[in-house]
Amino acid sequence: MAIIFKLTTAGRQALVNAKQDGTAARTLVSVGITAAAFMPTDSLAAIPGEIKRIDTLAGDVVAKDTIHVTVRDDGDQTYTVRGLGLYLDNGVLLGSYSQADVILEKSAASIFLLSTDLRVLDGSVDISTLQFGETNFINPPATTERQGVVQLATAAIADALEDATRALTAASVKALFAARALVTRKFTAGTGLTGGGDLSVDRTFSLADTTVAPGSYGGAASVPTFTVDAQGRLTAAGTTVSAPAWGSVTGKPTTLGGYGITDAALSARTITAGTGLTGGGNLTANRTIAMADTAVTAGSYGSAAAVPTFTVDAQGRLTAAGSVASAPAWSGVTGKPTTLGGYGITDAALSARTITAGTGLTGGGNLTANRTIAMADTAVTPGSYGGAEAIPTFTVDAQGRLTAAGVVAVAPPWRSVTGKPTTLAGYGITDATPSARTITAGNGLTGGGSLAANRSLALGTPSTLSSSTTNSVSAESHSHVVDFASAFASKNLASSGYQIFPGGLILQWGRLGHGGTVPVVFPLTFPSSVLIVDVHDDGFAGAAGASFGAINKTTSGFTACCTVPTEGMSYIAIGV
Repeated sequence: MAIIFKLTTAGRQALVNAKQDGTAARTLVSVGITAAAFMPTDSLAAIPGEIKRIDTLAGDVVAKDTIHVTVRDDGDQTYTVRGLGLYLDNGVLLGSYSQADVILEKSAASIFLLSTDLRVLDGSVDISTLQFGETNFINPPATTERQGVVQLATAAIADALEDATRALTAASVKALFAARALVTRKFTAGTGLTGGGDLSVDRTFSLADTTVAPGSYGGAASVPTFTVDAQGRLTAAGTTVSAPAWGSVTGKPTTLGGYGITDAALSARTITAGTGLTGGGNLTANRTIAMADTAVTAGSYGSAAAVPTFTVDAQGRLTAAGSVASAPAWSGVTGKPTTLGGYGITDAALSARTITAGTGLTGGGNLTANRTIAMADTAVTPGSYGGAEAIPTFTVDAQGRLTAAGVVAVAPPWRSVTGKPTTLAGYGITDATPSARTITAGNGLTGGGSLAANRSLALGTPSTLSSSTTNSVSAESHSHVVDFASAFASKNLASSGYQIFPGGLILQWGRLGHGGTVPVVFPLTFPSSVLIVDVHDDGFAGAAGASFGAINKTTSGFTACCTVPTEGMSYIAIGV
């Protein structure tokens, strides 16, 4: 955005030719700077508080009413800039600009560089005839530490390779390399390589392919085979199955475990002859197991009239044998009948007689064995059913047995419950409020009553507030003290002071003495914004028709202006 600068009357006249019928060519030669904020007017001959004039400037005409100016100061002076003035080659101040905020600050080690558009609002003045001097300073000379302007080297300077300040272009670098390269020198690919050639272009050398298929050769059961040429490259490669002779295998194990055999018997395994046996031993040789002799005399024992007797040990061997005269027990009698009829018995129950279990019973059968008759299980889970809060339920079959049983929660309809109480105490409720409880309206309130019905409480009609009211309450009303002193306590009633009103509105005032352009700092910085600043006559005897104004307004101050320097000024500012 262009800066709007104020033309002076003298500067406007300097742009008009001697015949007063056109423009005159003038050169902008310097820019004056000041740290003071001032009111630009058309009567200025120089800017107030001028620090220095900078004559290193350049620019160009942008439009009839706009020029672009670039100013540079690389001295070691330190200063702050709030105003500018443009000076012509005849020493006349062309125009000026100023603001309360800092435009630019320069330190001793820095370079002042300002580039901006300047525009005039007076449409009757044509500033397009302005001229500018040397412009090479716009950027400083380039160094290894600072960006700036650099001169390009000529072909002769580039070829000498001795200049330390001029820059080489890509074309000059290419020419240097072309001039110095031995383009006719050749690189020849030797045995096993491809590529090469002279240095007129880039060259590439590569290993030539052989007939060997790329891949991995050899493994646990295969041996790689290959052919090598004089350059150490493989010209052939393959594999063959590994088949060494057993006799050439070294480090063979001598134990079953060494070979990993797990299903063979160890030679150290021992066969031991147990009770009644002889022989055995380990498996380092053949072994025989035999029965040991006993004390029984070999021979025949027993006859039709003699019963053989013998003794047997735990291994089933006869350790003693003999015979005794035959004296059979009943159990030894043969040909005995097997039925009651065979024995002639008539008062005994037949074993074929059957006992049958009826409905709900199990067991029974014929009398060939002992029989049991029992009640059959049902699907009912054994246990206790029913209680103070549960009613038992059951299903009975034709035999009077429970075939199903359960419980249901006691849940009689409320209407069927008799003897119900009618009070909170009757139900044992202790955390409810009785309807007899009373809500009483205190001082300043109306309404209330027992809880037998809905109640409302309301503030009584307040008394009218005045400077004499006090903090008080009556049966149906109340009033308050109005603390005007506290509400307006934040203030400074000096000749330059302020008053803070309830709600945040701030009123500030001050007297500024004689007129002109005066920077003003408010007694109190507005927290948010300035709403209005009014500058007016302070009663000094001054020229009639004086104009007053306020520019560069911020929350901390402004610049007061009066067209008559001898006229006194004062101001009122309102903000929040």
